[in-house]
Amino acid sequence: MTRKEKIHQNFALKPIKTTLDVFVPILLVYMAFMFFVVNPRWPTEGVDFTLSVMVALARIAITIICCYFIGIILGENGYKFTFGTKGFFKGLLVASPLFAVWIFNALYSPINVPLSFDETQVPYLVHIIIHELSTGLWEEAFFRGVLMLPILLYLSPHWNVSVKERLQLVFVCGALFGLLHFNQGLFGIFTTGIYGLLFSAAFVYSKNLLVLMLMHFLNNAFFNVRTLLAYADTDAVYNRSGSVYVFIITFAVVAIIASVYATKKAKPFK
Repeated sequence: MTRKEKIHQNFALKPIKTTLDVFVPILLVYMAFMFFVVNPRWPTEGVDFTLSVMVALARIAITIICCYFIGIILGENGYKFTFGTKGFFKGLLVASPLFAVWIFNALYSPINVPLSFDETQVPYLVHIIIHELSTGLWEEAFFRGVLMLPILLYLSPHWNVSVKERLQLVFVCGALFGLLHFNQGLFGIFTTGIYGLLFSAAFVYSKNLLVLMLMHFLNNAFFNVRTLLAYADTDAVYNRSGSVYVFIITFAVVAIIASVYATKKAKPFK
């Protein structure tokens, strides 16, 4: 047994406990912060930039903590944590079904008003960029990095016989990601669950957090900017025709197939 295999084996003794020791406290602190500090102060109209920046800074702090933890875990296993382009295009390939979602929504929803933009919407646009950029950073560092990485490292020494375990990890993390967006209702839980599944598989396949942070930001920003530009008209109607549901189901099936394929074809850490 090589030195790296021994390190893997020693670390593998308590991979889930290691994950939960970090995952649960961060999640609870963040939820308490949002529930007790942010939500009571969130404006029903307009934008509170002080609050937006405060939330963004909290998320960036969580991202730094998560990246520090990721660096320690990788270091203990003989690897080095860097933000780079290695695996970037692999992750982009797995997450590419999102492009179809953006195109479909740009073309078909909302259905009765043109997009419009004026100077009164600039504060909202700035808020969206701040909010969604920090969201993409912390959620990917947290849900993909902190939650998945220790278990992936645990599976790495016996990667070729751990396909079932990798698939279970990807589907559980995707479902958890969806459930923790419960404030968006059943439709939101389902769609974010599919996004979480796709991002989890992309992480297993690419081992690259940077591409997932970027895609997460672009996805959230797209929908929020789309809403901002279209729903300034209070008569706007969201497209709920049968074609929308057919597309959502088709997207979910494609995402599941892509996730399963990418997870099976993924290679261990090197």
